[in-house]
Amino acid sequence: EGREYNLDLPKIMTVERAALYRFDLSFDKLERQDAILMDGPSLNTQIKLATGLSEKDAAKNVTRIKRIEFVTGSSDSEGVEVQDPSSKKKIYAKYNASDSVVTISTSAAEFRIVPDASKLFSGISSLVGITNLEALNTTGVTSMESMFDGDSGLESLDVSSFDMSSCTTVLRMFYACRGLKEIDVTGWNTGKVTDMGFLFSNCSGLTKASLASLNTSKVTSF
Repeated sequence: EGREYNLDLPKIMTVERAALYRFDLSFDKLERQDAILMDGPSLNTQIKLATGLSEKDAAKNVTRIKRIEFVTGSSDSEGVEVQDPSSKKKIYAKYNASDSVVTISTSAAEFRIVPDASKLFSGISSLVGITNLEALNTTGVTSMESMFDGDSGLESLDVSSFDMSSCTTVLRMFYACRGLKEIDVTGWNTGKVTDMGFLFSNCSGLTKASLASLNTSKVTSF
């Protein structure tokens, strides 16, 4: 009490402004890293068209694709653009006929898809696997309906990293994935899901699926 403090206010304000400026730059840098994919049905069509199919044939079951690979931090700019109009980064889908692989690449650190991821990989019965699926950030996705529907050739699938906190429907998500033998969904937050209809129907090869942890409190359709 009674002490006097000599505060250099202009200097303090300059330091504070500099700190805020650095924060703004950092935030802007992160924001510009967003690579947002087009919605699920549209991306599904573009993946199939990338193989050289006509739009009519792309609407049917496709047997030209064996694997889909997600590649981040890429400088590749070949292929068709498959980003959403709001995306800050370009995303390219390219088909290699020699190994039947579709590569989806971006220079960003991850991919985002919001809010519709329905039918994203559906109708590709020749598909045996998806590489680096954990690079797909599903935060904010509300629909995963028929996401892998009809992919009877899938042998393995790691969806443990999926953020399900906003999802309301997983209707037919793995329908007719006959090649799958086991799947891990223990980390899924399904508190908002209302429709789980036919989730694993016709998955005749499935022998192990940990479903006990799924929150079904709001589900009205199984």
